[in-house]
Amino acid sequence: MKNVAVAALIAGSTAVLLAMSGRIASGEDRAGAAMSNPSTTHEFVGTKKCRMCHSKQYASWLKSPHAPSGTPGAWDILKRGASPEKKRRAGLAVDADYTGDERCLGCHAVGFGQPGGYAVPDPEHGRSQRAAAVRRGVGCEACHGPGGGFVQIMRDIRNEQRPYRPEELHSAGLLPVTQVVCASCHSDNAPCATSPSVR
Repeated sequence: MKNVAVAALIAGSTAVLLAMSGRIASGEDRAGAAMSNPSTTHEFVGTKKCRMCHSKQYASWLKSPHAPSGTPGAWDILKRGASPEKKRRAGLAVDADYTGDERCLGCHAVGFGQPGGYAVPDPEHGRSQRAAAVRRGVGCEACHGPGGGFVQIMRDIRNEQRPYRPEELHSAGLLPVTQVVCASCHSDNAPCATSPSVR
């Protein structure tokens, strides 16, 4: 806990304070923690935008537990019948569908409840289904913050082949990934914290 508190002071983040207060379990607080940067008005743009420049990182992410599908992925684990052993260890019902559970979506979907972030789709509406599909799982912006403010700067840097300062991107919403960001989901306050694989 001491390292997390030090990281919070260094990063100037409120995420660890939320985690320590036990409020981080809700989707609203998780989204607030992920966007603890002063510029919280940026929209989420989706992991595919990141892939344009970061193809190696994208390929690696697809194989990780943070991706929506896979080992099982962060999204798939919420589905009815998926990962029975992990659900039992977490004290969750194996036969329940958690894909619409707000207690889970703050950590298992990108930007839940925020501009451009995940919204529970209307099952009758194909467009909302497609929009939701690209925000499932723990995508780049779940940890790095909403890309609406810094994606264009990244494009300019690439196109102009110019050096950049990290502060330039941080001022546009890019979060430095620290223990604080990880702890906003991987903490004892998460609804599924009884599972050792969460911590």
